[in-house]
This record gives sequence, structure tokens and C-alpha cells, in this order.
Amino acid sequence: MTKIIVAFSKPGDAKNIKNILMRSGFQVVAVCTSGGQVLTCMEDLNGGIIVSGYRFEDMLYRDILEYMPKEFEMLLVASPNRFGGMMPQGIVCLPMPI
Repeated sequence: MTKIIVAFSKPGDAKNIKNILMRSGFQVVAVCTSGGQVLTCMEDLNGGIIVSGYRFEDMLYRDILEYMPKEFEMLLVASPNRFGGMMPQGIVCLPMPI
């Protein structure tokens, strides 16, 4: 089963997304509120999916993407206004509001 890291700067948002995923049968292995936490969690896993918000206190999603091993994929949940009409390459985007 695919392991999922949920990463949002607001703990309440992260918890809500985690609960939705777990109720749907997905395995959430970590909930992170900073980019540094995400990078640390990735070191302990051999692959998986990162469900991420756009901005963290210490970095943006693209900083995580830069260090993300090829065994991981990212689902970015953010407002399309953040991208200026152009979706980022190499990730899947889910526009807000959901």
C-alpha cells in the first residue's frame, strides 16, 4: 500500500486531510506542518505520496519538490492564483477550494 505524508502549514487542515484519507482506506504515515518535517519523513520511507499545501513557515512546496526522491509523487492542494494560470510541472494539482 502507498504511504502518504500529509503536509500543510495549518495543523487543523493537515488533520482534516489525514482523517479524510484514512476514512477512505489510505495509509497516512506522517502529518507535517513544516517543509523540514517533510524532508525528514521522506528519508525514512522508500517512496510514497506527499499531499501538500503551497506554503510552509520554512519553505514553499517547490523547495520540497527539489529535494523529493524520484520514488515520491506530490499532490499539491492550492489556489490556482498561486501559479499565475500555469500549473507546475511534474506534480498533480488539486485546486482550492475543494
